[in-house]
Amino acid sequence: MQTSIFTIIILFITLSVRSQSETGLEQYCFVRNDSYTFMPIVHFRNKNNWYAEARYNYEDTQTFSLFLGKTYSKNAGLTYSITPLVGASVGNFQAVSVGLNLDMGLNNFYFSSQSQYSFSTSVYEHSFLYNWSEIGFQPLPWFYTGLSIQQTRLHKTNVE
Repeated sequence: MQTSIFTIIILFITLSVRSQSETGLEQYCFVRNDSYTFMPIVHFRNKNNWYAEARYNYEDTQTFSLFLGKTYSKNAGLTYSITPLVGASVGNFQAVSVGLNLDMGLNNFYFSSQSQYSFSTSVYEHSFLYNWSEIGFQPLPWFYTGLSIQQTRLHKTNVE
């Protein structure tokens, strides 16, 4: 599994160099009971705005997810970027997912949201809705402030 993730990262970087595309790498860490779970995310958008995102340990531990979509954007006045996504997860959590990444900005203000609904293919009760949203203000190039909220709702449960 680690070899596959490494191969995908190298492929994205190589494609980025040749086609003037955008590639990013994010690393999150979840700590519980002195145990660390690393959650790498690699995302890639080519010059035609096709988008791909690979995640590991994000939906669940030992789970690999791949999302594909197309970005629609405007960069004048009110800027925005909308990326509808479809994806799948394999490993401890097996699912098919739909999602939406949304970014908006006006002057020094911004809004960002990542939403996803995952339909578990093994145990229906493991399906969930997820959203991470941010709103903020960036008065200087090196300084910004804002608020973020995360919501996860498992099937037929209260909100966490």
